[in-house]
Amino acid sequence: MSSTDTLTEVNPENAWRLDTPGAGDWGRTARPGAEAKKKYFMVSCDTHLMPPPKLFAERIEPRFRDMLPKVEVRDGVRYLIQHGAPRPEPLYEPEMSGDDMRRNKAGAALSVHLEYSPIEERVRDQDRDGVDAEVIFPNGPALLMWAGQDVEFILAQCRIWNDWAIEFCRPYLHRCSPVATIPTADVDLAIAEVERVAKLGYRILSLPSK
Repeated sequence: MSSTDTLTEVNPENAWRLDTPGAGDWGRTARPGAEAKKKYFMVSCDTHLMPPPKLFAERIEPRFRDMLPKVEVRDGVRYLIQHGAPRPEPLYEPEMSGDDMRRNKAGAALSVHLEYSPIEERVRDQDRDGVDAEVIFPNGPALLMWAGQDVEFILAQCRIWNDWAIEFCRPYLHRCSPVATIPTADVDLAIAEVERVAKLGYRILSLPSK
């Protein structure tokens, strides 16, 4: 069963979106199933990929394991604990319903059994949406890689993501282009990692910014 098969309910207020024809004077279309000469080449340039829950814990060097981010419950509130952070950060967990809840769960149906959906499922979703290629950024715990003050710890996390993401997308790199994460606190280490990921097959880099 695909992740979309369980999300078939359509909110009546949004039903019109499924029938929107696009601009009347467009010579081509973005819709899936159109003739090749009539379809626009569609690139989704800001998508995200959630790594397996245990990826960093399993691949990180033993000396860094206790420094990984974790969640603690204090007085009924969940806090994010990060190495080097001045204080625990309470997690923002808004209640959702209706379309918001369905969108939040999109793509998660398979993860209950497999921890994360296979790359083939992602490509099938592209086909259903008329997307020809996508640029894929990290998500979830992978967004915490740059936090902290220990340069070697940050680099170790970035390397884990960089190794795994290219492994995951390898069969479909012509359609799924992951973004390599580069720590910039040490210029020499950053340059070395850029050279390393280029050899792995990366074409896009992500640099932290404020």
